[in-house]
Amino acid sequence: MMLNARFLPDPRLLLTDLRDGPRYPYNGVMHTLPWSTTYEELARLPFVRKLPHHAFGWPVYFVDVPLRLGMLEVDGIEINRPDMNPSCLIRNDVPVDGYEFEVRLTEPGTEGYWQLRAYFEQTLGKPTSSWDYPKDQVHAQWLYDGLRISLTYWFRSTVKRSDWDYTSLSITNERIYPDYLTDTYTNQFRLETDAVQYKTYKLPYLSIPHNYRTSRYVRLTPATLQRLLEHNRHTLAVWFDAPAQKLGIALATYALMIPVPDAPRLRLETIDLDRGQYADELTLTGLPDGSQLLASADVGKLNALRKTLQEWLYSRA
Repeated sequence: MMLNARFLPDPRLLLTDLRDGPRYPYNGVMHTLPWSTTYEELARLPFVRKLPHHAFGWPVYFVDVPLRLGMLEVDGIEINRPDMNPSCLIRNDVPVDGYEFEVRLTEPGTEGYWQLRAYFEQTLGKPTSSWDYPKDQVHAQWLYDGLRISLTYWFRSTVKRSDWDYTSLSITNERIYPDYLTDTYTNQFRLETDAVQYKTYKLPYLSIPHNYRTSRYVRLTPATLQRLLEHNRHTLAVWFDAPAQKLGIALATYALMIPVPDAPRLRLETIDLDRGQYADELTLTGLPDGSQLLASADVGKLNALRKTLQEWLYSRA
């Protein structure tokens, strides 16, 4: 097995790289790859190539320079390409959400895992979660400033592949970037009764999509709507802004603000979540990029909401 990672006598603090992004050497100069780097920006870097994954063949961005986190340096990083996965909903113009490091510090065995775990513990303290299954895997996870840092070693007896004999260092970027969650409409939002129709509801166990990486319509809920929900002691606000041709649906923190198409269609369906547990989902279809889930709740709880939205959308001149 070829080793691809090492600890270098680098004075740079691990916390600094976790804050700013991993570093890399290029043309004799050390640079930083910010965690805010988008997939589109990553693809334009001169040392990034589009290749099949070395073991499984799916499309990845191969980073042809080592990446460094504090003293740890790792070669051969492969980042999955969302634009080449038909089932992946992640946008290409948002920050990369996952970095997978195959870390081979030592010969086959768990020694590299424990070295790496000790290195992270020196800075981040004890893991926020961990487990040790001697016949399956050892695992540790930390949360730091919007990053989910996971270490896992799978025992060869379970994976049965020699090229899997490494420690997986997975860094999931869950940071919130306000630039993706606000826009001119959001910042200038006002509830004007002569232009905007709105209504609030108190619906238990209701959720709306809030991942801006998979939806272009997710925004932070404007303060006006937050105050309205608090005043009414309700959980959901919906509105239709006819002049702006916008349909909105908001919880206290996140909202969906959707440009209304010429021929909108609402679909309410009951889905099987798991083993006989059901929920209703309300979806707006006919959008330029397909459809958008608006809300999900217990069966029968979205009927009034659907009726309200239908009246607003289908009564337009």
